Amino acid sequence: MVPTIRTDHTRPVAEVLGHLLDLGHRRIARVSGPTPLLHTQARTAALLEGCTAASIKPTIVEGDYSEEAGAKLTAALLRQPEPPTAILYDNDVMAVAGLAAAAELDIAVPDQLSLVAWDDSTLCRLASPALTTMSVDVHEFGLTVAESVLERIDGVPVTPRWSPTARYIPRGTTAPPPIQASSTRGPR
Repeated sequence: MVPTIRTDHTRPVAEVLGHLLDLGHRRIARVSGPTPLLHTQARTAALLEGCTAASIKPTIVEGDYSEEAGAKLTAALLRQPEPPTAILYDNDVMAVAGLAAAAELDIAVPDQLSLVAWDDSTLCRLASPALTTMSVDVHEFGLTVAESVLERIDGVPVTPRWSPTARYIPRGTTAPPPIQASSTRGPR
């Protein structure tokens, strides 16, 4: 059996969705990573389940983790007749590009649009405004991987492990949606 370190994507997606719903967002979009990836599938399933429970239908578009995908997909979402008031991104690069795309369309973040990145890199903290993120303790994750590698090298059974769970880090890109989102925003 190949040693693995499992990751819970369900709880973090439920957590971020709960924060957005508590703020009042009901038009939520997600710019995912490639659909064949298991973590993309897990995050999509968790978002769909949470949105169904909240009686809302999210918009999900597939990206490829690139800056180009983040900018292009965000602009397309924001040009819809009923654009989202919140967008979740599967990585930091697409989220920073999405922030720039919103600025190009003259859509104020967070006053008119909330953004959340998965991955809490320096890029997220240096963006203006700093991006709200789902953050994983990468140091703890590295220690977990190292423990499994050392057990494998020692020839002993590798203990099943879980990676640290991502947690919501609020920053400057999340706020309640505008009161009349559909009439205050649109294509520009």
